[in-house]
Amino acid sequence: MYNYDTNNNTMEYYFSGVSELLDYIETAEFNPNFFKKISNTADWEFSHTESFEEAIALCKTGGLLSDVQRTSDLVNDLVDQTKYVYEKPKRYSTFTGFVPNVPAYLQGKPNNMYNIRKEVRKKIDVYFQAESNARTNAEDMYEKGIITMAIIKLFERYGYNVNLIFFTAMRTDTQRLLTRIMLKEEKQRLDVISTYFPMCHPAFSRRIIFRLIEKIQDADITWQHSYGLVCSDGAARNMLGANKEDIFIRTLEDAKTELDKLTNINTQQKLTIKQRKEESDE
Repeated sequence: MYNYDTNNNTMEYYFSGVSELLDYIETAEFNPNFFKKISNTADWEFSHTESFEEAIALCKTGGLLSDVQRTSDLVNDLVDQTKYVYEKPKRYSTFTGFVPNVPAYLQGKPNNMYNIRKEVRKKIDVYFQAESNARTNAEDMYEKGIITMAIIKLFERYGYNVNLIFFTAMRTDTQRLLTRIMLKEEKQRLDVISTYFPMCHPAFSRRIIFRLIEKIQDADITWQHSYGLVCSDGAARNMLGANKEDIFIRTLEDAKTELDKLTNINTQQKLTIKQRKEESDE
């Protein structure tokens, strides 16, 4: 779960799910280098929660049911806007199968049964970065999460198995931090109940992840003020061991670009997530 790579001065965390992360941050000791704990002092505008305890409670339940349902509707709305053509599995003649090939049987051919050629499902990893820019507003964080979930559903529809990895890749002048949280394994289907809060709610990045940083015992004093700077795209990919074919989403614009690659719709021309969210609230 935790490793300190002394060769690269990199602190590495891996959590198999959000529940394992919560178990850790609720039991680990604080690092004394952190005098001002942002996980406690973050205000409503920054985190959309009144306290760290509220963030923990929401994280454990997956968020408010109404928010989860609205998010699920918006994700499905994006997916439904695509023109997807289903290709029927191709049949072939063989010795054994599920239905007889009557013409072949009458001709006395031994391969007189039809079978279906099953396509091998492909695999892709989607890396979703925690929001690290303090200036990013909650609406953009929400939209980034929704679009990414739609991307995953589209990949599943197109025959892919998808790993969804939430990550942080931060640095100071002396150390680096890599955190990976498995939100969905490749054989699982996307479940908005388990992905909404970490991907869409500001409190996950701005309270839960900050609390994790505050409890890293190997973190030196350089982390105490800014909680680190974001690693470059190339450095983050190298730290994660990501392939060039994998989907790498760090910003809202990254999410929009990846969605446009998959669909024949332009995310700049249709109603924004924010507009549809406001309409649903009316």
